[in-house]
Amino acid sequence: MLLANLDQVLTNFGFEKQKGAERPGRGPQMTYVAPAQLSATAYLSCGDEMLIVDRVTQLDIDHEIVIVSTHRKERFGVELEQVRAIRTTSESK
Repeated sequence: MLLANLDQVLTNFGFEKQKGAERPGRGPQMTYVAPAQLSATAYLSCGDEMLIVDRVTQLDIDHEIVIVSTHRKERFGVELEQVRAIRTTSESK
């Protein structure tokens, strides 16, 4: 997925956007935090397979690298182009 498209999807889904430090030639690191009332899932391509990451709490984007963090404190590092889709559902309590 292109950075502009991922930014638009996450913003439209209500993720809070936090801008990190500016770095020469790379731009700022961006962090997107999932709203507490939503459960988010990231779909990541891994060759011919799809890795489905549930309970995503935030995505950190640094140039072409995305770090996906989950509620269970798992972290997945992928290239930006490997992010295929983001799904959100309301968290029922």
